[in-house]
Amino acid sequence: MRTLISVVLLGLLSISTVQCRLPHYTIFKSFPQALQECAEYLEVSNCTLQRYVEDSYPNCEIVKKLLHCTLLNLVAWKEDSGVEHHVMVSFFEPAPQDTCYENRTAECVRNVLATCQDKLSQAYEVFQCYYRQYGNIRESKQWIPNTANEFNELISLAIELANVPRCERIQYARGNILDQPSFARAFMIGCVRAGYYSLQDGVYLSSFYTEFGVPEVLTKQTEECVAAKCLADVLPTLSLVQQLMAQEVGTDLCGCE
Repeated sequence: MRTLISVVLLGLLSISTVQCRLPHYTIFKSFPQALQECAEYLEVSNCTLQRYVEDSYPNCEIVKKLLHCTLLNLVAWKEDSGVEHHVMVSFFEPAPQDTCYENRTAECVRNVLATCQDKLSQAYEVFQCYYRQYGNIRESKQWIPNTANEFNELISLAIELANVPRCERIQYARGNILDQPSFARAFMIGCVRAGYYSLQDGVYLSSFYTEFGVPEVLTKQTEECVAAKCLADVLPTLSLVQQLMAQEVGTDLCGCE
C-alpha cells in the first residue's frame, strides 16, 4: 500500500515547480514576540515587561498571567493536559556541554505537576523548569503548530481546495483513504499549506515532530527512510482525516452506493 509521503509525491507529479516560497498558512514566532503580544493583551507596558524579563520572570500574579498567555500563544500549553514538551523545546537552546538538561527538566516538571496548583501557577512553574533547567530562551522565530481546531479546519479546507467529491469523502470516513483518486492532491495541499512540505525543500520532519510529538520522526532511521516513504505508520494524519470525514458525511450515503 502506498504510504503517506508517496501520496504526496504522486500528487506533485502534475505540478510545475513554484519559484518562490509562500507563507501559506504557516506561522513563525519567537518566545519574546509571543510574550510581547501577551503584554499588549494584558496592558503591561514595555518598560514593565522589560523589568520582568531582566528579573528572570518573578513569581507574581501578572507574570504568571503573562507566561500562561505566552505558552498558549505558542501552542506549548494545553489547559487539559499541560505542557506540550515537543513544542516547548523549540524555544529553548541547551548549552552544548550540558548532557543532563532533559532529565533535570523532566524531574522538575514532574515535581510541579505533583503539587495541587491552579493553571496559572502550573504554567509558570513549568516554564521555570525549562528556563532554569533546559537552556536559554531562543530569540529566533520557530514554527508554530496548529491547535486541534485549526488542524481540523486545515483538513477540511485542503479537501475543499482539491475539490474532493462527496462519494470519495464517504470512502475517507470508512478508512479507505490512500488509494482514492483525489487524496494525493488534497494531502499535498494540506502539507504545503501547513508547513510540513515545500516543493523546494521536501519534507520538514521538524514540523511534523512539533505538530504531533512523535519522537520516531526525528530519528536517523526516519531521515534515511523518508526517500523510501515510511511515515504512514508513524503519524496519525490518516486517522484524523477519517474521523473528520465521518463527522461530515454522517449516514447519508445517497447516490454513493
